Amino acid sequence: MLVEPCDNVVSHFGGGAGVFAIEHTTDGGITFTSSSVPADATASDVQPQMRFADESNGWLFGPLWATHDGGHHWHPVSVDVVQLEPGADGWVFAVTSQCIDAYHCSDELRRAQAGSDNWSRVLAIPHRLPDDRFVIGVHGRTLWVIDLTAFQGALWVSYDAGDTFTSRTYPCPPINQGSDQIDPVSDTVVWAYCTDMSGGRPLVSTDSGRTWHPTNFSGTNSGVIAGISAQTAFVTAQSTALAGTTDGGATFKRILDWASTAAWVGFTDSRVGYAIVSPQQQSLTEPWRTQLWRTTDGGLHWAVVQLNGSGT
Repeated sequence: MLVEPCDNVVSHFGGGAGVFAIEHTTDGGITFTSSSVPADATASDVQPQMRFADESNGWLFGPLWATHDGGHHWHPVSVDVVQLEPGADGWVFAVTSQCIDAYHCSDELRRAQAGSDNWSRVLAIPHRLPDDRFVIGVHGRTLWVIDLTAFQGALWVSYDAGDTFTSRTYPCPPINQGSDQIDPVSDTVVWAYCTDMSGGRPLVSTDSGRTWHPTNFSGTNSGVIAGISAQTAFVTAQSTALAGTTDGGATFKRILDWASTAAWVGFTDSRVGYAIVSPQQQSLTEPWRTQLWRTTDGGLHWAVVQLNGSGT
């Protein structure tokens, strides 16, 4: 996964189970340096993800590993994380999940200060099915929480970094595919990607989630949404192409074909954005590789970022 604190971009890529490296840049992606990942952090078959809150504090997860010195040293933290997002004022938010059997799981929303390993519980829902989960979106001190269940959903928003929550209108169909996403771009403007049995569609709210406006786009239930403003957003089409809107979703234009699966798309400001795509393996013996793409003109043009390692 990719992170960009200020002018720093960190990406990781793999060549098979447990084979990973971290690529780090301090000049906006012109040059990269490599560093290794703790072996125990990649011992499972699940590809780890990564987030950084600033130049010093970062995390690898599912099983959580933390660094507080810019990646020079990593240490395990006794939390299993499925999603982690940094916020403002040093807050970091994480979704944790633990199942005792196939029918009884517990999801928790936790938070910590970036330089600390003390995670406190904010929200919790016990006795959930494995496919039910929290999904979070963070903008500054504003925290959005989607509660996905098998037959219904809920949406909450907090404007004080998780101290208090207000219920909002859930934007998605009641029977979803567990892939719903939310991407806030301000305290009032938020994009969502909703899935159902027939596929997926982005929606946008300009009044803090009180009302939602559907868009003229139909995708798959594995789509990714990345918003810039109330008018401009980008969405993956069939997971292998990127489409964008500049009129609030009334029309979409196909921008780029990756011929690969987009795992993540996001913007650090109105012009600079990144995408992580995973080209399909041609054979079982061919290394699995991740590509990092970058735009500097608000998503009009994209180019592969050349890393020093073998991830491109």
